[in-house]
Amino acid sequence: MTTDEIMQAALSLSGLDKIPGDCGIVVPGENIRRILAGVDMETAEIILGKRLGYDLVLSHHPVTGPMQAYFYKASDYLGELLERAGAPANAAQRASDWLTRLQEGKNHPVNYGKSADTARLLNMPYMGIHNIADAIGGKVLQAFLDKKLSGRPGATLKDVCSALMEVPEYQKALTKPEIVVGREDDLCGRVFVIFGGGPFSGREYFRAGVGTMICMHLSDDYRERYEKEGRGNVIVCDHMGSDSIGMNVILHKLEEMGAEVTRVAGIFNDR
Repeated sequence: MTTDEIMQAALSLSGLDKIPGDCGIVVPGENIRRILAGVDMETAEIILGKRLGYDLVLSHHPVTGPMQAYFYKASDYLGELLERAGAPANAAQRASDWLTRLQEGKNHPVNYGKSADTARLLNMPYMGIHNIADAIGGKVLQAFLDKKLSGRPGATLKDVCSALMEVPEYQKALTKPEIVVGREDDLCGRVFVIFGGGPFSGREYFRAGVGTMICMHLSDDYRERYEKEGRGNVIVCDHMGSDSIGMNVILHKLEEMGAEVTRVAGIFNDR
């Protein structure tokens, strides 16, 4: 298979209508049979892939090249998540525009050529799939939690954490789901998974009726803000475990298509 076919296979699983700015093919390849895949695949992993005879190095995080430089262009996914949560379209647009400006400013000092140049010099096919995988992972985990919590209006944050620990990727992770805003016996209310868009607009989610956000990380300043406002709860899940959920869906599809996949650098196999 080719890198283009791999990208299209992943995109079709995500439900997105276009390739986000934080996904891309840095070095195209053909006749791909052996794939070395990880969350952060940089210079060392590219060299490793070349030395071990892999046909493609596949990274989840946009650690180099255009997918890193144009990371901010994927911020419109935040707007899609907010609308899905029930936020008004204008509020979703404002939040998306704000995050775009924030991320674009952070890109100016970044050396986005390092790993990309290594792959080109070694002629090592190399690509990244970030928000595509996060969109898949978020939908998978949302469907799982909706099923587990259905018909349980009295479910608490402790119940949500217990359900999360049934997910194979979280069972294998070294850090476990943690309640960072709220208490174990607090009612969870409506639970909403935020992968890819980030928990930066918690106010809008809570205003839309979300009782508990599930995310991969939350800075201290946002945690303090949400605690002070007291509008909702936040549970943080292991970042590598969370990234692994969507990546595994894609990697299983590639395995069905005949590829041999080796998971490294943060991807926990769910089987």
